[in-house]
Amino acid sequence: DGLLAGALVENGSLLYRVSAKGSDTKLGDMVQALSDAQGSKANLARLADRVTAVFVPIVVTIALVTFGLTWWLTGMVDTALMHAVSVLVIACPCALGLATPAAIMAGMGVAARHGVWFKDAQSLEAAGNIDTVVLDKTGTLTIGKPTIVDQVMVDKSLAVDDVLQIAASVEAHASHPLATALINTA
Repeated sequence: DGLLAGALVENGSLLYRVSAKGSDTKLGDMVQALSDAQGSKANLARLADRVTAVFVPIVVTIALVTFGLTWWLTGMVDTALMHAVSVLVIACPCALGLATPAAIMAGMGVAARHGVWFKDAQSLEAAGNIDTVVLDKTGTLTIGKPTIVDQVMVDKSLAVDDVLQIAASVEAHASHPLATALINTA
């Protein structure tokens, strides 16, 4: 059977043979997916590109008009150039055109360092609206040692302790983390 990197063996041992190099493994696929995701564009970045496509020509036109009018009114090329450059600097769309992709790459990098992978930039952008996170039972995201924190009885005629005793007896020889949590609670 295939064995995934990071598999947990509670007791016993495994004999395995490496059949793929790093780039051909699931982890290699994840690294490639992260690389692809960093190259994708979020909706905000697409909007910034559309705004920039219109904004830049308008700003350059205004800067050229400012240069022409200042030179015509003052007759001084250096003052006209200074005014035109001022228009370009003040109205620079660099914040949209450069900062948005940089923020996306930085966000994906920070997320990856914390073990969170995004398929694409849209997923990163959508993550800003997340208000609930549900973690798994296997320890992939948690420490792998679940505990029972509450019991809800659907059938009120049964006692919680009786159900725990029966469940623990069924799980007595299992080594799965959930079985261990159940036995410890019982």
